[in-house]
Amino acid sequence: GLAGYVVDGKTFGVPLDATAVTFNVTAVDTENRGYIQVFNEQGTSPGDTSTVNWTQTGQNIANSGTVALSQYDYGDIKSVDFGVYVGGPPNAKTHIVVDITGYYIPAS
Repeated sequence: GLAGYVVDGKTFGVPLDATAVTFNVTAVDTENRGYIQVFNEQGTSPGDTSTVNWTQTGQNIANSGTVALSQYDYGDIKSVDFGVYVGGPPNAKTHIVVDITGYYIPAS
């Protein structure tokens, strides 16, 4: 999930000096059973914990959390972002909605 980025000097979303975001993530119109993991993707894998779990088809279920941001600099494009992973059996499916509710920046 892209939290913030700069293209041609224009900033979109979360400030580039943000170190973490608070969020709500929702699994919408689920199929089978499965889970969503929200994680810092810089040098890490999703890990062993989940942010949202669903147990049956047709659920809409949400949870909130905080995730550290990964920072990237591609020259023209700078970004801060995080990873979102869906897991479960091969037929686990869902739509994902992520709402950023706040962010942390270093003290000045």
